[in-house]
Amino acid sequence: MHRREAIKSLALASIAAMVMTRCDLGEEEVTDFLSKGKLNLDDKHKDYLAQISETFLPLQGKVDKITPPEDFIMTMVNDCSSEENIAKFARGFNDYKNLMNESKLEIETEKPEAVINVVQEVLDKQEPEESQEDLIYFINTVRGQSLRNLTTSAFYMQGYMDYELIPSEYIACYDISTIKA
Repeated sequence: MHRREAIKSLALASIAAMVMTRCDLGEEEVTDFLSKGKLNLDDKHKDYLAQISETFLPLQGKVDKITPPEDFIMTMVNDCSSEENIAKFARGFNDYKNLMNESKLEIETEKPEAVINVVQEVLDKQEPEESQEDLIYFINTVRGQSLRNLTTSAFYMQGYMDYELIPSEYIACYDISTIKA
């Protein structure tokens, strides 16, 4: 698969995120929040990150039972990524905001076909040599960490995986003569 086709596929996979979220964060770049190799977002950007996460993994009514996705994502990005990847995440977030700003006026309908056409037009207008690796990294990171936030929560482990937080009873003196070989 060609790189441009892969980029289009990823962009089309995040159509729901593009329809449901609007970027009204002013002129602040996400890279401005990089400090000492960490990304410290303000509340507006964290709320926007939560909206993006919610579009990838809708958890209406269950958000209070797990860690807020924006806090989990930022903790994982800051603590488990290299400075280079944190900067890549910030640049991808900027690219995502810019993509939203470019298509914001055109995406006014809830018809998926119209949204797909708008996104394809935006991607086709870009230069062929222009790399979208940062945007792809951002989308994959947000989607992956949103899933990880859910699947590692006590809510999910106890409710869906039948996981017990406390080990079951240990029987020290068990009669092994009852076991058949």
